[in-house]
Amino acid sequence: MDKVVNAVETRKCVGCGNCLSACPVSAISFSHVNGFVYPTIDPQKCICCGKWDRVCPANGDDAQLSAPIDFYAAYVNPDVMHPDSTSGGLCTFASEEVIRQGGVVFSVLFSDDWTAFYAKAENLDQLKKHVGSKYMQADSNNVQKEIAEQLKKGNQVLLIGTPCFVSAVKKYLKINRIDIQNFITIDFLCHGVPSADVASSFNR
Repeated sequence: MDKVVNAVETRKCVGCGNCLSACPVSAISFSHVNGFVYPTIDPQKCICCGKWDRVCPANGDDAQLSAPIDFYAAYVNPDVMHPDSTSGGLCTFASEEVIRQGGVVFSVLFSDDWTAFYAKAENLDQLKKHVGSKYMQADSNNVQKEIAEQLKKGNQVLLIGTPCFVSAVKKYLKINRIDIQNFITIDFLCHGVPSADVASSFNR
């Protein structure tokens, strides 16, 4: 069991939550270590199925999952969305368009205690809470399963997140053989996220 628990080096783990979503017996949970979240395995529940290992982005060479297919340049009219946005408003514009076409959006929210977590927006009212940047490690909130279910239904899905999380979700979908024809992703240049404890300190 020690081999299973220690199979991924802490420095390689990005806390994406793929392992948590893949575990069929809920044997995996996340705990805070030095301000960041890392997975731990309950040896009493673990059935050693190895599913977590297959979806972990730290295992194997999946560089193609984070390689962009194409590049686009765009800007948003400053009178439309700039006042409420911190990065130009392009993500909000794209999110609204996806929802108007009947799709759903997954991005990061702040809870009342300033905890950052991924959540789903299915309408424009829900989307209002998603506006604004949250450049820190966010709780995956098990959205991998929700994204997979939406894609299985043939819905268009937009995911906005850090490059490591976007890449991790792509691997989760690939391993589970989910058609990603309707999957759109937006990430940003990133040199590593700060601790989630930074946000929680706002509430002190």
